[in-house]
Amino acid sequence: MCAAHCVATGMFVSVLPLLGARALVNESIEQGFIAAALILGVISIGLGLRAHRQRTPALLLIAGLATLLAVRPRFDEGTLVEVLIVIAGAALLVAAHWRNQRAERVVRGGDAVCNVGTQASVRPSPAAD
Repeated sequence: MCAAHCVATGMFVSVLPLLGARALVNESIEQGFIAAALILGVISIGLGLRAHRQRTPALLLIAGLATLLAVRPRFDEGTLVEVLIVIAGAALLVAAHWRNQRAERVVRGGDAVCNVGTQASVRPSPAAD
């Protein structure tokens, strides 16, 4: 469920300009999205890195954030190039969370959910009843 939420949110946010939702996407809102992606990404990928020691999710997170930050001063807002680069950056962020979740599943031996790093993130096996 967490992966579906991450993918849906990332894709929804990245296509807002294409849908003509200019009223929802202005400079301060876009900066807020980038700040939220940075904070949530560092926390979730950081917790995952401690658990599974795989650097790929962190590298994807860095690449996605760098892509989103690099596009800001170089292209006019709403141009096709800017939109495509933002979509690519969002896709890298989604890939980072997806790889992090897959690595968590391997370490935890089951299905990782959003509560990474807590006992609630490990579902008990049916045999444990």
